[in-house]
Amino acid sequence: MTVINPNSVAGINSITVQSGEALSVHKSDGSLIKTIVSASGVSTFTSASIGAATTDNNRDASINIGLGASISQHTVNSLSLGTGGDERVSIKSDGKVGINESNPAVFGVHSSQSSESVYYRADSGSVDTIFGSSTALGYAIAGTTSNHDLTLWANNSPRVRIKTSGDVGIGTDTLNAPLTVVQNDNAGYIASFRQKNSGNSAQILIDGPTDNNIRPTSIDLAQAGTVKWSLGQAYAALSDRAFHIATSSLSANDTNARLTISTTGKVGISSRSPNSLLTVGPNPNAARSSHPTVLISPASGNASLMLRGNSPTIDFDSTSGGNAQVCTDNAALTINAGTIDNPALNSGEMVRIDASGRVLIGTATARAVGGESNPRLHIEGSGATSNSWVNLTRFSDNNGASNIQFAKSRSDTPGTYTVVQNDDKLGQISFLGSDGTDMANYAAKIECFVDGTPGSNDMPGRIVFSTTADDSSSPTEGLRLTSDKIVNIANQGTVFGRLNVPIPTQSGGSAIQVMNTASGSGDGTLTNVVLRSVNSAGNQWSHSEYRSQSHKFQVQTDNKITINSNGLCFNADTTAANALDDYEEGTFTPTATFETSDDGNKVYSSQGGTYTKIGRMVNCNMILAFSNRGTGSGRLRFNGLPFTVGDTLSNTILEASATVSYFAGLISSVSGIHPAAVSGTDQIVFYAITGQYGASTSDFGYSHVGNSFSIRMSITYNVA
Repeated sequence: MTVINPNSVAGINSITVQSGEALSVHKSDGSLIKTIVSASGVSTFTSASIGAATTDNNRDASINIGLGASISQHTVNSLSLGTGGDERVSIKSDGKVGINESNPAVFGVHSSQSSESVYYRADSGSVDTIFGSSTALGYAIAGTTSNHDLTLWANNSPRVRIKTSGDVGIGTDTLNAPLTVVQNDNAGYIASFRQKNSGNSAQILIDGPTDNNIRPTSIDLAQAGTVKWSLGQAYAALSDRAFHIATSSLSANDTNARLTISTTGKVGISSRSPNSLLTVGPNPNAARSSHPTVLISPASGNASLMLRGNSPTIDFDSTSGGNAQVCTDNAALTINAGTIDNPALNSGEMVRIDASGRVLIGTATARAVGGESNPRLHIEGSGATSNSWVNLTRFSDNNGASNIQFAKSRSDTPGTYTVVQNDDKLGQISFLGSDGTDMANYAAKIECFVDGTPGSNDMPGRIVFSTTADDSSSPTEGLRLTSDKIVNIANQGTVFGRLNVPIPTQSGGSAIQVMNTASGSGDGTLTNVVLRSVNSAGNQWSHSEYRSQSHKFQVQTDNKITINSNGLCFNADTTAANALDDYEEGTFTPTATFETSDDGNKVYSSQGGTYTKIGRMVNCNMILAFSNRGTGSGRLRFNGLPFTVGDTLSNTILEASATVSYFAGLISSVSGIHPAAVSGTDQIVFYAITGQYGASTSDFGYSHVGNSFSIRMSITYNVA
C-alpha cells in the first residue's frame, strides 16, 4: 500500500500504483478521505488535488482532475462533477440528479442555450432518441431524429405509435388514417372526449379545405374495414351545405343518403332534397305542388307513421289498396281540443273511434237508441245548446246541393254489388223519445223501399212515412209515395187516383180539410184552395171561404163562377133565382097507357130514354115502339119521366118544348103529333094535329095507333 502524506503532495505530478494495490487519501489528522482501488492495471492521475482545493466553501472535499475538472462534495452526502470551475452534474443526498440544474425534481437538465436536447443511441442501431425543448419554437421535443417511428410503451408493450409521416396509432401498428384507434378488448369506449369546465362546451372540429366546392367532410363508421355508415357533408356545389347520414361513404350528391338536414332546416329521410320541414321518402314532389309540413312518400309500398309509448300505439299508414288509415292496437282513437301538456287549456275529448270501429262525437259511450247498441256513428249533446246538430252546407254557383245518401247491396261482402229485391229497405230515418227508462220508442219513421223489380240502371222505389198514435208503442204507415207517383194516405189497399185519402172515422170528419190558422179579423179570415195550370197565369179552380160571406166556392179571381148555398152562380150573381142548383145525367124507361081503358097487354119492340138535368130544366130524348098495342081506349100517355113535371103556368098540361122527330104505324091519318107534359106527374099526353096547316087539334089515342106504332121525340120541361 502506498501512503502519501498531505504535506508531501505539493510538487507531485503523478502517482503510480501497482496493479492490485489500493491508494488511500487521508487528512492531516490521519482520517481517511478516499480509498481508490484499481481492480486491474495501473491508474494514472495526471493531476489531482485533495482537500479544499477551491474557494467554494460549500465543498467539504474535492478532487481536481486536469484543468478545471473536479469531483466535489457539496454539503453533506452530496456529490458534484464540475468543469471549467463550475458544477455541471450534481447528485443530491436524496438521490436526485441534476445536469446544469442545482435543484432537480428527480432528474433535471438545464442549459442556457435556445435549443437543448438529450440524445440516446443504441450501440447496435442507428435510431436516435431525442428529448429536448426549443425556446425559439416554444415547445418541448421527444422523439427520434432518424427516419424511424416513435412508440410509447406501457406494461412492457407498445401502446402508441407515431409514424414518420406523423400518423398516430393507438392500440395498433397498422394505420390507415392520420389517427387510428383500435380497441383490443370488449369493454369501454373506443374514444372518450369530455369537457370538465362547466362554463365551456365540448366540441370536436373536422375541418376540410376551402375551394369552389365543399369536399366530403364526414365521420365514417365501418365494420371489418368496410364503411357502412357516414355522417357529414357530401361533395356538392357550394350552395348545398346539407348534412347527410348515409349507409356508405359520402360522395358527390350521395344517393345513399338516408337522413338529410338542409341549409334551411328541412329534414329528409331517404330524401336528399327535402321540400318540407319533414320529408320521408325519395320522391318529395309526389304529394302536391304546395308542400306540406310533413311529407311521407316512399318509393314503393305503404307510407306509415307510428307513435308508440306507454299508451296504445297509434299507426298512420297507407294500405296496399291505396287508402290511408289511422289505427291503434285494440284501443280507442280520440281527438281532443286544447293542448295535451296543459290541462287548463284542454277542453276534453271531442271525437272518439273506439276499438269496435264506432265513431262517437260528444261522448265516450255509444248509448242504445231504438234497440240498437252498436251504431257506427253516435253524436251526443247536452244542455240548451245545439251541440248535437248536424249541418250540411254547400257554397256553389251551380244547382248542386248538400246530400245525404243511403245505399244497400244484397251481399254481405263489402264491394260486392248484388242486386236488391222488391220490398228491400234501402234507408230509414227514425225519431225516438225517452220514456223514462230508455230511448227504444219510435215516434215516427221515414223509410225507403224497393218498389218493383230492379234492373240495370232501373231502381224503382217508394217512400213510407209512419207515425205512432197516442197510447201505441209502435208506428204505423201514414203516407206512401209509390214509384209511379201515387200518394196513398193511411195505406189504402186499392187506390183509384194519384191522391188517395180515406174518409176519417171521426163523425163529421173530412177527407181533406184546408184551414187558415193565421190570426185575422174574425169572420174575414180566408181559407183558399187553388188548382192552377202550369201554362196559365190565372187560377183554373179555387175554393175560397169567408165566414162573413155567403159564397163557399169560386172559380177564378173575378168570380166568373161561384158556388154557394143557392147553387152554381155566374158573374158574381149569387141570388137563388139565378143559381144553378143541380146537374144530372141518366136514362129512363118510358111506358105507354091509354087514358080511358087499358088491358096492359102491350108488347114493346123498342123502349128507352136519356135525360140531362141542368138546374130545374130537364131535357129528355126517347123512343117507343109497339109490336102489339093491346086493348084499350082514350088518349095515349107516356109514363116514367125521370122527374116530376113542375107547374109554373095556370094549366095542368104544360105547353112544354117538345119535338116529334119520327112517327109511323098509324091507322088513322093525322098531319102531326104534339106531346105535352102533365104538371105534377111524370107523364106526357099526345094531341093529333089535323086540318089544313094543322089548324085543329084533338086527342091522339087508341083510335090512331096500330100494332106497329113507333115514335121518336124529345121534350124539355121544368121540374116541380
